[in-house]
Parts: sequence; C-alpha cells; structure tokens
Amino acid sequence: MTEHDDKYYQDFVFTEKAKRGMPPQLKTQQERNRAKKAALLQNEVFQWLEQQDEETITHVSEIIRHFMQVKQAAELSKQH
Repeated sequence: MTEHDDKYYQDFVFTEKAKRGMPPQLKTQQERNRAKKAALLQNEVFQWLEQQDEETITHVSEIIRHFMQVKQAAELSKQH
C-alpha cells in the first residue's frame, strides 16, 4: 500500500452500522430486467412463476417450448 492509499482510507468508517445492500445501479438493472420479463407474460403468471421451485419452472418452460413448436408447425402448414 502506498502513502496515498493510507490517506485515502484513513477517513473510512468500518463499523457494524454501515449500510449493507445492493448498489443502486445493480438494483436498477435488475428492475429493468424484471420489467422486460414481466412484459413477456401477463403479470399474475409471472408473479406465480417467480414463486415456484426450479422443477416447476423447468416444467412450465418445457410446456411453453412445446406450444412454440405446435404454433410454428401450424404456421408452416399454412404457408404450404
């Protein structure tokens, strides 16, 4: 550590009263990501899914993928 570093850190107060939490920039980005995900599904579906365990989330994802394939196949058959 250099002399500059010592002076820089001498005024920092490291106590148990220090606020702990998420940096505001990270919290803002997570809120944006959440809003994007919520926009893809209706609100009550997103909220319910968010509270489920990993197995249920995986199962719901598989069901959605299945319906995606059904929809794509139907669109392809209309084109031919």
